[in-house]
Amino acid sequence: LWFNQTSCAGCADVPDAKFALQNTWTAALYLADIGSMSVTMKFSGTAIYVFFIIPNFAADSGLASVVRCDFFIDGADVGTFTHDSDGSSQFSYNTLVYQNTTIPDGDHVLLIETTGADPAIIIFDYVLYT
Repeated sequence: LWFNQTSCAGCADVPDAKFALQNTWTAALYLADIGSMSVTMKFSGTAIYVFFIIPNFAADSGLASVVRCDFFIDGADVGTFTHDSDGSSQFSYNTLVYQNTTIPDGDHVLLIETTGADPAIIIFDYVLYT
């Protein structure tokens, strides 16, 4: 289930868009019965940096705070990001969750994917590439 700062008016707690790049973010809640959840983007260059907004709600709050995803470039598994809440009830903005500065020059495809048995949330903010 994908949502953003304008489509989540009824959500319990959402990031403040003024702290996101260009005042926008997009999020998805992953549940095991979905099978997988992913974001794909094409880019050209030799480096890429992926930034998320990270939630930190207490485990007993009922709000999603586990962030878990895998990164693939051109089909190759190139990294994993996992974050368990610190319980602070604060969002961490502009969080670098993946970087790769050794990509061969050219056109590429980035895939960010979440799978598995446990629920997870991704709050995508932005990507930089060069």
